[in-house]
Amino acid sequence: MPDLSSTNTILAALAGLTLLLLVWVILLSLAVRRQNRAKLKVVKALKGETDIMEIIAKSLDDIESLSARQEQLTATGLEHRAMLSEAVRRVGVVRYDAFPEVGGRLSFSAALLNEGGDGVIITSISGRSDSRVYAKPIVDRRSTYPLSGEEEQAMAEAFKGARL
Repeated sequence: MPDLSSTNTILAALAGLTLLLLVWVILLSLAVRRQNRAKLKVVKALKGETDIMEIIAKSLDDIESLSARQEQLTATGLEHRAMLSEAVRRVGVVRYDAFPEVGGRLSFSAALLNEGGDGVIITSISGRSDSRVYAKPIVDRRSTYPLSGEEEQAMAEAFKGARL
């Protein structure tokens, strides 16, 4: 009479081997399916062309054209970056009461600066019967004219959170 424990061991080993082979067959069928999809894409891309040298030449021409276009776009991007560095990108506004008898915070100082700290500060002082406007040029965050505390605050507000 054969030993049942050795028969069970052999059956368990065969079941494990069968399971392993089943997993292997599934993985192989997935790989074949993936290859067939890739093959269909290539066939669609070739559109009936059979000369591989023509296909390679066309692909190389396309790559050369794309490289030239990329160089153009890079140059255009650099031009735009240079223009943007001169554009007003930093704005700070401070409203305040210039005179105690005039309320409503109608006076203001506005800093309009580019990334380098060049631009102008415009200040409007509102009184009871009149209003005066001043413009002070700013170069590298400095002015040749003395700046009021509110103008300094407007400039600081313009660069608040800037990475410098």
